[in-house]
Amino acid sequence: MYGEKVDDLYPPVIESINAEGQEYTTSAVNIKADVREYEDDPYKTGIDWEKIKLYVDGNEYSKREGHFSYDMDGSVSLSGLEWADGTHQITLMVPDKFGNQAAKTGYFTVNTGSAKIEIIKAEEKAFLGDTFELAVKATNPAEISESALSLKVDGNFPVEDIIFSPGFAGSTSSYDDETDILTLHLENNGETGDTAEAAIIPIRVPASTKEGSKVNVELMGGEVTYVHPREETFIPTYSMKPLNVEVEAALKVEAEPLLIGEPAHIKVMDQEGKPVSGAEVFASIEGNEELLGKTEDDGSLLVDSLTNEIKNISLFSVKGGRYSFKMDTQTYPALVEDEIINIISPTTDDPYKSKSFTWMSSPLGKDETPVIQYARKKDYDKKGDKSLLTAKGSWSNQVFSGELDITKNGIARVNQVTVKKLKQDTTYVYRVGNGETWSNMQEFTTLKRKNQFEFAILGDTQSPSDLSLFDQILSDVNGQDPAFMIHVGDLVDDSSKFTQWDDVLEVMSQYDTIRTTNLVSALGNHEYMGDSDASTAKAILGSPGNGPDMDKGGTYSIDYHNMHISVLGFTSDDKVLDQQMEWLKEDMKSSDKPWKILVTHKPPYYTNPFGGNEIMKEKLPPVADELGIDIVFSGHDHAYGRTKKLKEGKEDENGTVYVVAGTTGKKHYDAVADEKFEYVNMENIAVYMSAKVDKDTITFITRTSDGDVIDEFSVVNEEYDMEDSEEE
Repeated sequence: MYGEKVDDLYPPVIESINAEGQEYTTSAVNIKADVREYEDDPYKTGIDWEKIKLYVDGNEYSKREGHFSYDMDGSVSLSGLEWADGTHQITLMVPDKFGNQAAKTGYFTVNTGSAKIEIIKAEEKAFLGDTFELAVKATNPAEISESALSLKVDGNFPVEDIIFSPGFAGSTSSYDDETDILTLHLENNGETGDTAEAAIIPIRVPASTKEGSKVNVELMGGEVTYVHPREETFIPTYSMKPLNVEVEAALKVEAEPLLIGEPAHIKVMDQEGKPVSGAEVFASIEGNEELLGKTEDDGSLLVDSLTNEIKNISLFSVKGGRYSFKMDTQTYPALVEDEIINIISPTTDDPYKSKSFTWMSSPLGKDETPVIQYARKKDYDKKGDKSLLTAKGSWSNQVFSGELDITKNGIARVNQVTVKKLKQDTTYVYRVGNGETWSNMQEFTTLKRKNQFEFAILGDTQSPSDLSLFDQILSDVNGQDPAFMIHVGDLVDDSSKFTQWDDVLEVMSQYDTIRTTNLVSALGNHEYMGDSDASTAKAILGSPGNGPDMDKGGTYSIDYHNMHISVLGFTSDDKVLDQQMEWLKEDMKSSDKPWKILVTHKPPYYTNPFGGNEIMKEKLPPVADELGIDIVFSGHDHAYGRTKKLKEGKEDENGTVYVVAGTTGKKHYDAVADEKFEYVNMENIAVYMSAKVDKDTITFITRTSDGDVIDEFSVVNEEYDMEDSEEE
C-alpha cells in the first residue's frame, strides 16, 4: 500500500521581468523580476532562493556581489551595471525546493548613440537554391577595436566563405561542422564611417530543402572591445533575438492532374502568380532528373513523354539559380472506361418541376458538356427519339489518390445535369451521356404536391470492405415509395479512394427506385477524409448550392410538400459552426412550412460517449428551441437512438426529437443512454428508418437489415394548421 501522493508538481511562476521588450536611451538599466510560488498547489515547497540563476547575454550574474539580490517577498534584482548599446538577452531560472524550475527569456535594447555590433538580415527573403545573407553591422566603428561573436546556424544550411569589408580586412572566421557554430573575430583596421558592414555571412539554401523549412540562426555570445576602456561596471556583451526565416521559392510549379493518355500541362509562375517564361522544368523519377523543356511566354509547357505509364513524379523548375519547391504527384490512369456508371439523383431545390442526376464517365472522353435527353413517357411511346429534349450540365475530373498502391489511384469524370420546367406527377424517360456514349433509357416520375407521403432515413454506411447490409437495406427501400431519402453522412470511409465511391454508388444505382429517388445528403467527417474541402463528395452528391458561401454544396435547404429540410455540412470549426447557426436561423425563419426538419452529421445528443460532440450539444439545441425545429436527424455515432421531445434540455411536448440514425453498414460503436433518450438500441445491427407523413403526424418505423422492427414511434406537430396545409 502507498500513502497519499504529496509531491510538489508545479514550478514557481515568473510573473514579469521589467526590462522585457523595452528600449532604453541610457546604459544604466536595472533589471527586476517578480516571482512567486504556484499558489494553488497544496504541496508547494517554496522557492529555493539560493539557487535562482540570472543570465544576461549568456553570462551568469546571480553570483555578482553587490549587484544581484532577491527579496523573499517575491522579487529578483540586478542593478548598478551599465550595458553596451545593442540588444541584450535576459534568462531567469527560478527553482523550488522540490526541483521544479520555471524559466523565462526576454530581450531589451540600449540605444545611447554609442558604438554597437548588430547581426541583421542583408536580404529579407531566403530563396530556395540561392544564398541568404546576414550582415554584421558596426555603428560608430571608430570606437571599436575588435569584437568576437559566435553564431549557431542550422546545419541544414551550409555557411559559405565570410566576406569581410576592407575596414575589417584582418578579421578571421571559423566554422565547426559538429556543433554548427560559426565564430567571427572582427578587427577594425581603420574603419571610421558612421556605420559599416563589417562582414557578410552567406548561408546556402540547398535546392533540396523541404517546403516549410526555416533558416534558424542564434547568437550564442558577442562582446565588444572598445578603443577606450570603459568602467568596471560596464558590460560590453550583446545578443540578438533568434532569427527564423522561412525558406521561400521564387518559382512555383503547377500541373493539371497527369492523366495517362493525355499530354501533361505544366505551368511555372513567380511569387506574384505571374507566368515565368524560359524556366527549365525538370521531372525527378526514381531518383533520376530529366529536363522536360522550357516554358513558353505564358509560363506553360506541354509534355507528351510523362504520361505513358503509372509512376511517381516530382516536378520542379529552375531559372537564374532559383528554384521551385518540388511538386510530388503521380501519373493517373482513367478509372472509368467508355461507359456511364454510378447514376444517382441528388435532390434539387424544386423537386416537383426539376430533376438532377450525377454519374461517372471516362476522363479521356471528349471535353463535351454532359447532356440528358428526356421526354414525357407518353410522348416517347408515340414518337420515339423525335420526342427527346436535351439539357446540358457540367463536369469535373476528380482525382482519387488515397491508395498506397499508386496503381489503384486515378481519375474519373463526375457529371451533373439538372432538368427544369418539368410537370409534376409525370413520368419521363431519360438517358444521360456526352453525345456519343449513353446510358440505357430509363424512367423517373416527378413528385406531386401532397401532405401524405413517405421518406427514408439512412445512417452512416462507411463499410468499404462489405456493403452487404447496405445492399439489403436498399433492396427493402427500393420496394417502398419514398418521396426522398435522407443520408446523414459518412457514405464512404475515405473520400480519396475511388473503389469506396464506386462500390457504394454501384449498390445504389443498381435499383431502379433508389437510382431515381431524390437523395438528401449530409456531408460527414469521412467525406472530408483525404479531401480537405470535400470537393469530390460535393461533386458526386450534387446537392443544391443555395447555402452560405462558406459551405456551398454542404449546407443547403429544400422543401418537400409540407416540410422544410435544412442540412448542415460537417465542420469541426467553431467559427464555421457559428456561421451555420446564423444561416440556419435565417433559412428556417424564411419558410412557412409547418414541418421543420434539420439534418446534421454530428448529433447534439449522442449515443456514443466518445463521440466528441460537445460543441454541437452546446450550440445547436438552443437554436432548435428558438426556431421550433420538430426533428433533428444525425449520424456519426453508429448506434440508433432517439430522445424524448426536448426543450431547454428537458422533456417538453413542444420540443424537438433528436434522432441518431445508427448505421447502414458493419461499423458499430457501443451505445449509452441517459434520461433524455426515449429509446437506444444496444445491439450491433444495421438499421434504417421509414417515415409516413400524414399532415400533422409522422410515423416512424425502424427496421434492421433483415426487416425486423426494433422501434416504432410517432411525432405530432402540435402547431400544425390543418386549414393552411390542405393538399395543393
